[in-house]
Amino acid sequence: MVVNIQSAPQEPVPAVMDLTVADSARYSIRIERCTAAPTNVLDTLDVTIESFGHRFAACQLKFGTNSQAVDIIAVLKGEIIDSCKWEYFRAERIDTRGKSNAPRTLWSVTALSQFMPDSVKPVCLGFDRSGTIVRLVVAGAPNVTIRDSVAPIFFWWEDCRDNTVSDTTGNLLYVSSQVQDSLDSGRMDTTRAFPTRLGTPDQCIKARLANHPQRRIEFRNGGLRFEAKLPPLKDSVETSTETR
Repeated sequence: MVVNIQSAPQEPVPAVMDLTVADSARYSIRIERCTAAPTNVLDTLDVTIESFGHRFAACQLKFGTNSQAVDIIAVLKGEIIDSCKWEYFRAERIDTRGKSNAPRTLWSVTALSQFMPDSVKPVCLGFDRSGTIVRLVVAGAPNVTIRDSVAPIFFWWEDCRDNTVSDTTGNLLYVSSQVQDSLDSGRMDTTRAFPTRLGTPDQCIKARLANHPQRRIEFRNGGLRFEAKLPPLKDSVETSTETR
């Protein structure tokens, strides 16, 4: 399923972008999709960001799952934050009890290359390739067979700051242009108002402001697909020998 939340048609991503022009910036943020056995689930899913050559200095992400079978038990630093020696990282589990339509499990992540302008400068501000920003540790109850076929993990918006990327000046904020599902999520969202899985609502884009947020990020949801692992068939030669 693809949900394009721009009111006007989205311009195509150019094959070659002018990296000196801020308006040419594009970002792709994805939650990994993996296949797992339906018992004793313990997997790590990467959340990656590709900036197509553009640098970025901060990001704020929010994601969750409604799965009854698995839980996101931890969120770890990815290679961008770790290798580039970003100064600030915080991953926090959010209590969703009493929140209408909120996911069963919800996490918020804030990552800043510099916490203060006069602090130690980071080694890098992203890569020239797709890189991991955070890693999600996903686990199921031990010795319990999962009957669901999939456990979608998706981005979630309940504030204008959710799921945003900041440029190196701190003056430009990039928000969602498109949200895609890589697993059948069965989502029922029909409104762009908060809270939502459809991306940043139009109410967050105040076009009259000089540095209003720009719709430049494509989001792709991910998660786990469960498949039973059948024992391998015996080699035909081996079977033939045993028969004799």
